[in-house]
Amino acid sequence: MKKIARVLFAWFGMVLAMNAVAGNVLDIYTGLSIDSARSSLHDSSAGLTAILSSRYTDKNYGYEVQGGYFGKSGTFTANIKADLCAIGLLPLGSGGLNLYGKFGAAEVLSTMNVHNLSPTYGAGVEYQRKGMAFRLGIQHFSVGNSSLSSSLSTNLIGVTLLVK
Repeated sequence: MKKIARVLFAWFGMVLAMNAVAGNVLDIYTGLSIDSARSSLHDSSAGLTAILSSRYTDKNYGYEVQGGYFGKSGTFTANIKADLCAIGLLPLGSGGLNLYGKFGAAEVLSTMNVHNLSPTYGAGVEYQRKGMAFRLGIQHFSVGNSSLSSSLSTNLIGVTLLVK
């Protein structure tokens, strides 16, 4: 799991460097999210997600690749998540406030080498201003899928800061 975390954060650094070299021509946002994970067993833990790339293809659509670590979810004590999602933005006026929704696929690697590829979706509010975006949102996915434990429904609720 440590190797996967190192790869995720190395990729995060590469995306930051690529965006700096390209002079923000690529319209890529990178950032961090501080999350609280809550499973269907009503346990909760803290998490940290690195948004590796959030690219807007126009002002209302885009995609994002992200990965990160979150702690306990049910019987699984450590979890790493990576996902690829399409993003849609609905502007609420001209002040930079948007509703956002996302849908995609998430791969979660848990303790005991249990992994789960499942659909993921989320929604929230995003505020964009001067090359930065601030999000408050929720994301849903499944954790675990083995003979020892059934798949758990898990929600990440978090605050995200993105920088262009």
